[in-house]
Amino acid sequence: MNKSFFIGKAKKVFSVFLMLGIFCVSFVPCVYAASKNKYTSTLSFDTTCTGATRYYSGDNIQISLSTHPTNISNKDFNKSKYSKNYYITLYRKGWFWHTDKIGQGKATILKNSTIKWSNVGSGDYYFYFSKERNGINIASNYVVMKNY
Repeated sequence: MNKSFFIGKAKKVFSVFLMLGIFCVSFVPCVYAASKNKYTSTLSFDTTCTGATRYYSGDNIQISLSTHPTNISNKDFNKSKYSKNYYITLYRKGWFWHTDKIGQGKATILKNSTIKWSNVGSGDYYFYFSKERNGINIASNYVVMKNY
């Protein structure tokens, strides 16, 4: 067997692996795009608050945050008879004024809360926060909204 036979075979093997590599790498941007929708924000409200509309490319959306009262101490709030819960509703924004309510979750003031919605599809979504009207303002310094 001569040297050119081995060089020809090596070129063919190299070409096959190169094509496989290009094929595999072509899927990386799709996976990255589906998982990159992560937004951070702050939050402060008395009774209700509507968040900004944001685009999510994946099928599953979650929100994580920890809230605290701003106009009463944590200690006094814990001793009070005020409700410790508030609600987060996920809406999908449609054409013009049309919106779809996807679902609602319950969160707790002074605790870490994570609420997840599965199989909602990609699109423009916003969060709506609500709690009882009791004069207590709540806030969060770090809210994370993302695909999971």
